[in-house]
Amino acid sequence: MSKLLNFVTLSSLLALTFVAGPAPVSAVAVEGAHSGNIVRSHHGIAKRKRSNAKRCKPRNPAPTSSSAKSESTKGSGSGNGNSNSGGNDNGGDSGGSTGNNSNQGEFSQLGYPFTLGDDKLQYYKQGKTTLIYNWRDNGPSHDGFEFIPMVWGGDSVDSFIAATNKRHPKFALGCNEPELNNDSGLSSGMSTSEVVDVYWKALDPLRKKGTAILTPAVTSGQKGFDWMQDFMKKCSGCKFAGQALHWYDISADNAIAHFKKHHDAFGLPIYITEMAFNNFNGGRQLSVGEAKSEMAKFNEWAKGEGSSFIKVVMYFGFQDDMVNVSQNLKLIDGSGKPNDLGRSVINSLAQ
Repeated sequence: MSKLLNFVTLSSLLALTFVAGPAPVSAVAVEGAHSGNIVRSHHGIAKRKRSNAKRCKPRNPAPTSSSAKSESTKGSGSGNGNSNSGGNDNGGDSGGSTGNNSNQGEFSQLGYPFTLGDDKLQYYKQGKTTLIYNWRDNGPSHDGFEFIPMVWGGDSVDSFIAATNKRHPKFALGCNEPELNNDSGLSSGMSTSEVVDVYWKALDPLRKKGTAILTPAVTSGQKGFDWMQDFMKKCSGCKFAGQALHWYDISADNAIAHFKKHHDAFGLPIYITEMAFNNFNGGRQLSVGEAKSEMAKFNEWAKGEGSSFIKVVMYFGFQDDMVNVSQNLKLIDGSGKPNDLGRSVINSLAQ
């Protein structure tokens, strides 16, 4: 199943965004290899929402200067913090390195992947919550939210171009979990060369108009990291304002190590566009209380030490259909409003 500062249809996934108060800290070094075999994000929702989500036009963006401007040229992404030279050919590019960019600004927002319906967004606009997306190129219109269009895969390029030509999005997302096969039709299942093609056709023209482009979003296993390394090498000259990443596993400590590892390797601000403390490795799922504890631990890190490079956190769970993610991680009640766990996320990240 498939899984960016302000984002969607409450009938598409909702990601909460928040801005951190403390000054940025130095970029953190890699804390060892990511443990375990975490390989999944939720594919089902992504596919269904591409087909069924409501569509409207976004408005009222509120990106921070650092996230919209700190764009790096990608090319070598070797995983060892080596730097690349960047260009400065338009207002949205600052050039830079792919190594440790320590001065990248504060944590920005809590965002939502959202699949409930536009009428429910009113319950989620609190404090620093402004970004939403739904794995599509069209999304809801609601005051206070900025919708982020996504070019989901190779078959979405023409639709994405047509949709984004009608407006000027502040952000745009690359392909969804391209490193996973597409047997189920729930991940984009693309080679790095194919996704490079998508960048030049669909995303770079937007970048030249000032849109902040986020990388393809890979999953939290080693396969996703390896795919991203190869992509960065092949996408010579590609420029990204940030890296989109997913996380699915049950440990906050492992999640922190995962995001540090990617930041150390590629040097980009990180936009967590899907996240849940869900076990896809055959073990037991966390109880609601355990999940709340792990989420609180991660959120505290993201607002503190991680705030130098974590720009957006978007928890999966603000939707009716949890696909194969544990029901214990659901963040809404039967009426579509935040439940206790959802309120704890909003209160910790959006205030």
